[in-house]
Amino acid sequence: MLRGYLRELEDTRRLLAELKTQQPHLGYSHPEWLVARWQQRWGAEPTARLMEWNNTPPHTFARVNTLKTDANKLVEQWRAENVEYDFVRRDWLEENLAFELKSHPPLRTLPSFQQGWFYIQDPSTLLAVRELDPHPGETVLDICAAPGGKLTHIAQRMRNEGRVIAHDTAEERLELVKENCTRLGVTCVETILPSTLSSPVLRSASDEGGSTRFDRILLDAPCSNTPA
Repeated sequence: MLRGYLRELEDTRRLLAELKTQQPHLGYSHPEWLVARWQQRWGAEPTARLMEWNNTPPHTFARVNTLKTDANKLVEQWRAENVEYDFVRRDWLEENLAFELKSHPPLRTLPSFQQGWFYIQDPSTLLAVRELDPHPGETVLDICAAPGGKLTHIAQRMRNEGRVIAHDTAEERLELVKENCTRLGVTCVETILPSTLSSPVLRSASDEGGSTRFDRILLDAPCSNTPA
């Protein structure tokens, strides 16, 4: 099959180029309704560039877990583990909070991963937590908490001091939260299902009238990161 493909390589490339022009949703492997929406909003050429970008392999990023270590210790450990990395700088990031992993052995085999020194997380997801601006000692609700990237970063910014309520729709999703909290050493998180959101589980975070009160609430509803 592969030898046959090589014999037809140029014809295949030509046909794919035609498909990207005539039926871009097939040529770029995107839903037809989504391509139509983007083309209506931005035009054909910007949509093609966006789909081309979508089809490129994603980069791998890591957030330093300052509850257990700091950036200097982590990169020193990475060097011993044959991890190649680069610094990531964004307007919304603290200095040396996130790194791009250029090459590495399987992550789960790394002692630094097993010990919870970092969490795999795209830097863009950290912006929501910066805007939330949680502080130590506060009570914070994360409505869509699983698997726990933003949640554990909230706890990290709170230095494990306070109360973080992790809410999600299914027990198996909350198990992911618990696993990540255990690995990262997060101890201020409580997990709840929708049925207990207004129950006595939250009584210690209630005012005198019995209604639940939070200092901050994060509602980062599950989505595909699809541009509007």
